[in-house]
Amino acid sequence: MRELEAMTEVDSQSQCSISAINTMETLKRKRMQQDPNSMFEESLAMLRTINATLDRGLCNIAQTISNCTKAVEQGDTTLKEVRVIRSSMLYSKLMKTSMNFCKYDLKKKHNKLQEDDDAASQSMSQINEEKESHIIESPITPQFPEIRPQLPHHKI
Repeated sequence: MRELEAMTEVDSQSQCSISAINTMETLKRKRMQQDPNSMFEESLAMLRTINATLDRGLCNIAQTISNCTKAVEQGDTTLKEVRVIRSSMLYSKLMKTSMNFCKYDLKKKHNKLQEDDDAASQSMSQINEEKESHIIESPITPQFPEIRPQLPHHKI
């Protein structure tokens, strides 16, 4: 019974991690088409949530391992239960490492976008400066001759 509870807890932690990753991927695809900068912010927030979930999962699994180890020492359970939980803990650590890599990759892409934006704005300002320097200032001269009102001719 205790083995089944431990496996269910581990499975629910894994399912939570997998669904969070799938949600993040879907969000990333949708947002990348619209605005890369907002996609970065939302992905970073999602990664923080996943990291927090994995941290809680790792704490729960570590506590369960501790409890199982004590129970094994007292002869209450089998070693199989501990092995299942330890392997799931390794899986959770692997997921956490993967999330950290994703976060690093997103930050790197965001920095590249920022550099591209800065370079584009700098080149635009250079182009505008060049345009302004080519404008020749000349005094304003009237283009039309002066128009004088004409009075009607009166015959005397």
